Amino acid sequence: MKKAYLFLEDGFNLEATWHGDAVNTSVGEIVFNTSHSGYEEMSTDPSYAGQILINTAPMQGNYSLTTQRRQSDKIWIKAFVCLEIQNSKRDSSWLDHLLQNNISVISEVDTRKLVLHLRESGVQWACVFSESQYLKSKKSLADFAKDQIASNKILNTVDYTKAVSCKEVYNFEHSFNKKESFFKPKDINKKKFNKVAVLDMGCKTNILNILKTLFKDVVVYPYNYNVEKILKNKPDMILISNGPGDPEQQKESIEIVKNFLNSNIPIFGICMGCQILALALGAKTYKLKFGHRGSNHPIEDFLQKKIYMSSQNHGYAIDEKSLPKDIELSHINLNDKSVAGIFSKEKKLLAVQFHPEHHPGPEDAEQLLPWFVDKFLS
Repeated sequence: MKKAYLFLEDGFNLEATWHGDAVNTSVGEIVFNTSHSGYEEMSTDPSYAGQILINTAPMQGNYSLTTQRRQSDKIWIKAFVCLEIQNSKRDSSWLDHLLQNNISVISEVDTRKLVLHLRESGVQWACVFSESQYLKSKKSLADFAKDQIASNKILNTVDYTKAVSCKEVYNFEHSFNKKESFFKPKDINKKKFNKVAVLDMGCKTNILNILKTLFKDVVVYPYNYNVEKILKNKPDMILISNGPGDPEQQKESIEIVKNFLNSNIPIFGICMGCQILALALGAKTYKLKFGHRGSNHPIEDFLQKKIYMSSQNHGYAIDEKSLPKDIELSHINLNDKSVAGIFSKEKKLLAVQFHPEHHPGPEDAEQLLPWFVDKFLS
């Protein structure tokens, strides 16, 4: 086994075990997810683009892999960090899959110590590399790590929304695994509505799977597509998807959504879509200290008068005090009382700061999309 290191930009560091023969150094924002399962869904979720992912569950790769769980056709994370990863004669398929896609993998990491530090210090940049990489540099361990982080931050001009969004308009017919959606709608009008337009900020596959059970046509558009062409196609509903990065940087998408708001077409937003919609309404967003990433975040839903667990993956939130007076606070995160949803009956909009389509995570909120469709289209 090869020795590896994980360095944070504040100097905190841990030794680890390096997997594979790859010689790349991985640098990026480091985040953690507290889900007990879902390593495949997380790694293929475009919202994680450019990030180093820590999995707090102790064993990873222990139930193999399958295309049915994937949320896109690509692994978007830069590095995979865990305590243990399945690597035996019986099964090493998940580890092999990561390495085949040139993802840095380190294990034997004290993830508890690491996550506790991040909860105190806040999310920051980090560097993952093997011992042989820094020895070649002839620098000290700390200097090598600091130089890698500093140089990559300076060169960090990637617009990850542009990178993950589709490049052309397409009609979604089925998930990447060419099998039926796992989702089965309950207590909803059996009629399928005609058409939904999806503004792709980095959309997860299972969002599209759910939409396909509710609409005959699911038309997916790039994040910066011409708004007049979208509206000319006469969608019955518009969905603004999840995605990576700082929502305030997505000026084009915000302007598009401002036009959507004048169309009288019902709008649903998920995660970044929720933040983009709030910004289009004139509200403000802010960066969370260490984000909300996991499958055990309790939500209070004021619309359906329920409390349920949710799957979350975001690093930004809406400033409640900045919300316009005609926008209702529809959901709150019961952990920190942050905004988890906004609603307007008059404007026909609902947006949530969690994943009703789950994958991974609890299915408690899966009826939220059908509820919205039933309310404004039936």
